[in-house]
Amino acid sequence: MTPRQKARKLGILAFGVFLMAALIASPVLAGSYDQYGYNMKARIFHGTIWTRALAQFNGDANAALAFLNLMYPPGHTIEFYMQQKLIINWNAEWDRGLSEGWSIPPYGAWLTNELNGVNEDGSKVIWHSKLVWIGPFDISLNGTYAPDGGMYLYPCFKLIMDQGVLNGMHLWVAKALPNGLG
Repeated sequence: MTPRQKARKLGILAFGVFLMAALIASPVLAGSYDQYGYNMKARIFHGTIWTRALAQFNGDANAALAFLNLMYPPGHTIEFYMQQKLIINWNAEWDRGLSEGWSIPPYGAWLTNELNGVNEDGSKVIWHSKLVWIGPFDISLNGTYAPDGGMYLYPCFKLIMDQGVLNGMHLWVAKALPNGLG
């Protein structure tokens, strides 16, 4: 697998993390950070991939580990996932889209994701992505590049920036021009 293919796969996995974060976000939580790392009032998650998975599975460690081993190469330990720091931010339009099932467009929804972690060999992984709502599109476009350099992610999103450092190499998966959030 080429570095670009690896980066693209990582980008698609990053979208999976985005989607997981979005699916459990609930506007009823507010105030300070919860036990998993969410501050719903500020619309931020600050934790690890491990705490993110625990939140998705209501604290069920076995289900969280099984899920993570599907998302990443199997065999990682909880300690490995605890080393992968994750920050996710989203706006009120993202919350509105989720609550409406993305059925009353248009949406000015966006979500950002920043991962800082360590591979088994001790090398650093740093990844940053930006995702925006663009409206429904043909499923055949999923994972393909838009004319502006972004990447379509079914059913209604586009990665406008997806880049990072993996195995000591800086890689770009998607870079829409312009790539601002709004």
